[in-house]
Amino acid sequence: MGKRKVAGPTGAFKLFEQEIVRLGERLRKTEEQIGQIRDLTWVGADLLNEYGGKKVKLHMADGSTLAGVLEKYDRFNIRIKSDKGKVPVVTVVMKHAVLSLEEA
Repeated sequence: MGKRKVAGPTGAFKLFEQEIVRLGERLRKTEEQIGQIRDLTWVGADLLNEYGGKKVKLHMADGSTLAGVLEKYDRFNIRIKSDKGKVPVVTVVMKHAVLSLEEA
């Protein structure tokens, strides 16, 4: 039996290795973007905490405004309670529809 020489990485192996490196770079970039988004999310949460329980005015993307007490919020929605006559009205607004918020 003759000895076989062990060759270096084959072309297919090199391509596979390059693909793994490329995917690793993409993963690192995606993790950076997620970190930046998390930072922005916390800024928004801090702002809403500041106005929680206070009377606010929301300027909406469609040009309208809503006024009332900011009761609660979650990741996607803001809940506002306003007094329209004798019956309080509770409105739930999607956050992405709000352009700005100010204390009323």
